[in-house]
Amino acid sequence: MELDGNDNVNDDNNMAEEIPGAGTDFGGDGEKGKRRGRPQGISDECLLSTRNFLAWLFGNTWGEVGWNLRRIKTAEDVRSALGGWEQYRDGQPVIYSLLRPSGRSTKAAKLSDMTRRRNQLSEMLAEARQDQRRRQDSLDTASRILTANLPPDQQDLVTEQRLVRAMALEDAKAKYLSLQEESNDLVEDIKDCHAYFARAELLDFCKHGRYALNPVNLANALAGLPYIGYRHSINRCRQWNCDEPGGPYQVFKVLCKVIASRRRGIDLIRHAKQWLRVALVRRKGHSDSNAINELCRNWYYLQRSITPVVSAKPHPRALPYRLTSEYFKRLGNRSSVDLLFEEDEQIVP
Repeated sequence: MELDGNDNVNDDNNMAEEIPGAGTDFGGDGEKGKRRGRPQGISDECLLSTRNFLAWLFGNTWGEVGWNLRRIKTAEDVRSALGGWEQYRDGQPVIYSLLRPSGRSTKAAKLSDMTRRRNQLSEMLAEARQDQRRRQDSLDTASRILTANLPPDQQDLVTEQRLVRAMALEDAKAKYLSLQEESNDLVEDIKDCHAYFARAELLDFCKHGRYALNPVNLANALAGLPYIGYRHSINRCRQWNCDEPGGPYQVFKVLCKVIASRRRGIDLIRHAKQWLRVALVRRKGHSDSNAINELCRNWYYLQRSITPVVSAKPHPRALPYRLTSEYFKRLGNRSSVDLLFEEDEQIVP
């Protein structure tokens, strides 16, 4: 089956690569004909760690990426939708794959063959390094003997032997470089295949419509990429509870409620201030009370975020995303003047 954005890729096809906790077993017969179970592709430890990190990351960047993911139409749109994650690219294989500039479609069986060959090359490179060291030691021994005061006949013999050993060392170096070049090319090819697969899987998840697009669902789906498909990733991640992200995502949810409750023609700034003032009293101890308290405390920044966002006339469904993004940008770039007035404009009961 081709791993492309138009097919529903079978998530049984594992995209394994050597990372801590990632398996390289693609199934088949085990020792003495014993059948092995379905290969993991990625260990539970790595899967859980990645899932938790992604839930946190989606929650903290939801204003930027949430709306973008709702709008993607092709696998190539994924890179621009997640462009704000560039700083996390090298630390997480899934993010590296999603943001990698190049990609390449291939069959799952072909990718399995490439991964096996890469593992073989890793072993061959280790052997080639050892062979290189042995031949270097052998050459050094001949060179040391040549420094001794040898009879002419022995001097010629050692000189000839040193030349033979030097040629053998050059051959060993050439073999190592050839293997290294093949391994490097193969690693890049595998990364391209992983990138194509990961983007196709995320696109399929977003367009499938079975799951709500929220930080937890997306984290469960993406945690196993690019080593297993999103369905397999979701099924395995379900064994662990995941709390809904706090902070920015909770602020986003409150802003959704504020915007949804506004009547047509009512000024959003005036409505938001009144809504928050009432909610501050009525929703003490509620699940979103922390976010409400934050917005009341930082009303100075929210008010100044609403005007430019509304003036830009975004898509109605994009408004809470854009507003969340603008609010946290202003909050993260406070000026001395902002600090002077922010306390005076807090919403109090």
